[in-house]
Amino acid sequence: MKTGLLPILAVALVTLSSCEKDDAVSPNSSPSCTTGTLRCTNSSTNTVQRIMISGTNYGSLDPGETRSIELAPGSWSLQFVGISGGSGCSASSFNIAACQTVNRGCSH
Repeated sequence: MKTGLLPILAVALVTLSSCEKDDAVSPNSSPSCTTGTLRCTNSSTNTVQRIMISGTNYGSLDPGETRSIELAPGSWSLQFVGISGGSGCSASSFNIAACQTVNRGCSH
């Protein structure tokens, strides 16, 4: 599995100081949903990241952890703040619609 680490390392080096965006959105499974989902991933190897969404603390992510957070449709800002082992990632903005998932990650 040595060959699988090289692409991951290259992505981590390119996105060290900014929030990773995956602008592709996917529909949620519920046809009558009223919220959207933000999927946050901490891709760093040793930094615990605090999830700050529009100024509100949504908890923290250990290295390698992913968490899905349901949000009302609209415009939001996200910042990962390093709380141990390193720094966080720059803030980014995103729009979320009902029944859609937006992916964001930090590898710093």
